[in-house]
Amino acid sequence: MLRERRVRGWLGVSRELDSKEFGIDFLRNGRKILRFDKRLFEWVDPDDASGAAIPEYPLEVPYTKGRLVGEIHLDHVPVIYTKDAFDFSDRAWKTAVRTIRGETSLLPKTAKDRGDAPNESPLALLHSGYRRNDPGANYLTAGDGDSRLDTSDWVAAFHKGVEEYQDDTRWWEAAISHDELKEEIKLDKERRKREQEDSDRGERDDPTSEFFTGGVPGGDGGEPTAGPAPAPQRPLTEQERIEQWEAAGRPLPALKAEYTAKSVGSQAVSLDAFAVTGVPVVASEGGDRVPVHLVSRPKGAFTAFVDLGHPVFVEFDDDPEDLVLVALANMLITRSRSGASVSLIAVYSDLKQRYLSQRAVNASSLQAEANQLLNDLQNRMAPLIADDPTRPWHHALAEHERALTRERIVDAIKTDDIDAVVGSGEYLPLVPATAVPRIVSQWPEAFMGHRLFARPYQGLEPASQQQALGRIVGYLNDIAWLAGSPVGADRDDLIRARLSLRLLPDELAAEHQPE
Repeated sequence: MLRERRVRGWLGVSRELDSKEFGIDFLRNGRKILRFDKRLFEWVDPDDASGAAIPEYPLEVPYTKGRLVGEIHLDHVPVIYTKDAFDFSDRAWKTAVRTIRGETSLLPKTAKDRGDAPNESPLALLHSGYRRNDPGANYLTAGDGDSRLDTSDWVAAFHKGVEEYQDDTRWWEAAISHDELKEEIKLDKERRKREQEDSDRGERDDPTSEFFTGGVPGGDGGEPTAGPAPAPQRPLTEQERIEQWEAAGRPLPALKAEYTAKSVGSQAVSLDAFAVTGVPVVASEGGDRVPVHLVSRPKGAFTAFVDLGHPVFVEFDDDPEDLVLVALANMLITRSRSGASVSLIAVYSDLKQRYLSQRAVNASSLQAEANQLLNDLQNRMAPLIADDPTRPWHHALAEHERALTRERIVDAIKTDDIDAVVGSGEYLPLVPATAVPRIVSQWPEAFMGHRLFARPYQGLEPASQQQALGRIVGYLNDIAWLAGSPVGADRDDLIRARLSLRLLPDELAAEHQPE
């Protein structure tokens, strides 16, 4: 009797990274045999005599979490006698694996280095598009304009059946919002930089500028002629002020959550937040300007409006998120009627540890971020040295760095022809992190001026060149240090390096995608 051999099912991308719940479920005749199985994320090099499986997913930060998932039905593949696994030695299983993930590596560079044709299997295509976890729409990852957004509370709400978390809308909006916020933050930084430069140069003669201190245009510099007194304006209602703030604001998705704190009751408070620019935030009409103002919403919810133009944020380095949590902590204490028995600092500390843990100055997480950023940079650097691929090898790398790179070439590219790899420039992604700042410093023309970094270089005066290059190399030195082993590092050093980790991506030139 003939039996149909059919591989059917689906592969997809989960909304959230998870250390356990990713991988592929395999079923036979409707019965789940394997759950969250990860063996198709591994590849065995047929030329490796050891037959060791090489993990190919997840390879991005965080290395232990993934979100590629699937459900595959293999009704024709036999199972072992205990019926809790397929017969992995059977030809039907091996054929199904080839159908789903192909025979070659999921990593395009590995396949290319071996001379294999591109892997165009269903899993390889999904892996290529969503292997990375960068926030934004490209990788379907929620973000807050700076980094990945912790959506674990959203996942919990999904499992509890909360209606607004059942479809993908919340996650998709957070991914889109990240891209928009990132662009707004970039533009805001550029605006502030221009304003500071104008102020430093003393350009205070533009009557349309907030720095204007001169007289009437075309006058003699004396007192301006008084015009008619403006008509008195009607005071704005609270709702009108709120509408102004919303129109001039952008969401802060990192703060959108259901908040609880141990010492002020268990009832959760729903909060969202807006960062406001150009319109002062005041608690009441005619009242003092405040950095953060909480507005009550229906059903016990609140909205926080953050005045980014307030002196607290302009003149100091306080994070808006911190002051929002201070205001929220104070509101929670007031609402709980606990009075002086509850410490504001204790509630704030609890809220920060629960809801802003991703911003902790943590050496291991920062190290992982630094390694990923350097890996991206080194891959982009390789094509930029095509004019003289051996130059960094001979002039920028120390002997111990060349020795380590030789070992990595043998291990990663599977060749002992070191000279050929050096001559092609393919070694650059394999050099140690410590060499990257030195390579850029030694050959700035290859990487500056909208090649890898957007800052201009050629054509500048020598002093300006030195300043532009020094800024980039300074960031790279901090990040290379982070990529090492900063165990026991001083907290201030970690904070400085974390800032470099945030600032360097703003210096990158646009990456041109191949046609």
